[in-house]
Amino acid sequence: MIETMQASVVDNGQSTMFSFSTTLIPIVVNKIYWSKELEELRPKGNDDKTIDQIIRDIRTAAVHTMQAPTWNRCGRLNNQFVQLTNGIQLCARYRHPHTKLILGEVLSFHLGRLLGLDNIPVVVLSKVSKSNWQWQKQNIEKAHWETETTVALIQWIEDINEKGSHVKMPSVILDAYEKGLTVDRSNSALTKLKSQDLIKVLQWSEMILFDYIIGHYDRVTSMQDGAEKQHRPQVMHEVIRNLRQSYITKKLWFIDNESGFLDGYDLMYHPGNQKYIRFHNQMLHTICLFRKSLVDNLLTLVQSNAPEKILLHYALKHEPLLKNLLHFKEVNLFIKYFKTRLKSVEKWINYCKNR
Repeated sequence: MIETMQASVVDNGQSTMFSFSTTLIPIVVNKIYWSKELEELRPKGNDDKTIDQIIRDIRTAAVHTMQAPTWNRCGRLNNQFVQLTNGIQLCARYRHPHTKLILGEVLSFHLGRLLGLDNIPVVVLSKVSKSNWQWQKQNIEKAHWETETTVALIQWIEDINEKGSHVKMPSVILDAYEKGLTVDRSNSALTKLKSQDLIKVLQWSEMILFDYIIGHYDRVTSMQDGAEKQHRPQVMHEVIRNLRQSYITKKLWFIDNESGFLDGYDLMYHPGNQKYIRFHNQMLHTICLFRKSLVDNLLTLVQSNAPEKILLHYALKHEPLLKNLLHFKEVNLFIKYFKTRLKSVEKWINYCKNR
C-alpha cells in the first residue's frame, strides 16, 4: 500500500525533499528528475520478462471463446472479447479496412517498450483465417469479420473497468494547464500533495511525453478540442478518455493507442491544421518533472541517426506480422516526423534543466 500522509517539501536548489513523519525522502533530484525513492513507490506494471511471457502465451494458444463487446469491455461493435485455451483474456481489435489503426496500436506499444514504460497493454497481431489453427474452431462470420485480415490481440487488464477506475487530470497539472504554468520542483502545490497524488503526477508525466511523441489525439487532446469547440473549459475537469487506473494497485494504464503515429501525425501535420500541434505543446509545457530512465531511453533514440528505423526494426523483430501493414501511405508521415517529435521533447527537457 502507498502511504497517504501529506508531504512537506524542502528545496535546496538541486533536490526537493518531502517528509513522511520524520523521514526525509527526495522527491526531485538534479532539478528535473523524480527520485528513485519516489519511483519505488510507483505501482508495478508489465516488466520485460512478463511482456515476453504474455506474448508467448498468446501466440501458443488457440481461441477458446469469442464474445461480443460491451461499452466497458473492448468497446467498438466489431471488436470481440476473446479467451484463449490457456485462460488468457484479450480484446481482439478488428479495424478492417482501416487496418492502419492497428499499425498505430502496435508501433505505440513497441515504442512504450523502448522507452521503458510498463503500463501499456501488450499487443500481438494475429491473422484471421480458417487455415490459421488459432481461429479454426471459431465462427468468424458471426463476428462480421472478413477472413485473411489482421486483428490486434490486446491484453485485457481486469481491474481497470469499473467506475472506480476512471481518472481525472491531477489538480496540480490541471491548474498549470489552465493558467499556462509549469509543474516543476519549485511548484508550491507539491507541498499539499499526499504521496499517492505525487505518484499519480509522476505517472501523468510519463503519459504526457508518450502522447506527445506518438501524437495521440483520443485521450487528453480530444478533450482539449472539445473544450475549445464548445467554449467550455470545464471539459478538462471531466474523466479522461482512454486512461484507466487499477482500483487495486492505483497503476495508470494507457489504453487504446490506435491513433498513435499514423492517424495522429496525419491529423497534426495536415496542411492548414495546426491546432493539434498546439494542444500537444500546451500539455507538454505543463510538466518539467520526468522519470530519468525514460528520459535516458528517449535521448538514446533521438541521438541516433534514424530513430524511426530503430523503432521499426525493434517492432518487426518482435512482431513478424507487422511487415504486412507497412504499405499505408501514412507510414511516410511516421518516418518524416518521428524524430521531429523526439527532438521537440528533448528541447523541452533541456529548457526545464535550465529554467
